[in-house]
Amino acid sequence: MKRGNWVVRLVFTILGSIYALLGGGFLIYAVGKAGALSRIYSLTEDDLALAVIGSVFALMGVIFLLVAGIILLLDKRQQRLREELLAWGTKVTGVVTEVSIDRSVRVNRRSPYRARVRCTLPLGEKTLRSPMLWVHVPVVGEEVPVVYDPMDERKAIILFPEE
Repeated sequence: MKRGNWVVRLVFTILGSIYALLGGGFLIYAVGKAGALSRIYSLTEDDLALAVIGSVFALMGVIFLLVAGIILLLDKRQQRLREELLAWGTKVTGVVTEVSIDRSVRVNRRSPYRARVRCTLPLGEKTLRSPMLWVHVPVVGEEVPVVYDPMDERKAIILFPEE
């Protein structure tokens, strides 16, 4: 499955690093000029503004870096789930029941396809929604492999040819 989250992670990491470094630098400069953190309010108005801006930038940098870390952890978790399902899951055949274009996402003036796949599991029928499909265009009635966790049927993935 192709994901674009690495771009988002990269942007948040770069922004977070820049903001944290700039903010930390401004804050260290202001504290150094005051002589101690306890005397920071004795600074001139301009230096105090620089200390406040430094604090805000440093805080925003830390927040951006935390968001990048959370996205990384979520991606790793999803990748691990997929690998576990492929290694230990049970494979069944599903049938594409609906295909639509997801117009809420556009990349290079193209929108991805989404498909709904119905498959029969031991506890009954289940309809799954596919991830964004950019290359493979599913056809209604097409049979596709579905892998699910026999211990928790809520965990299932559709294996389209582009993956």
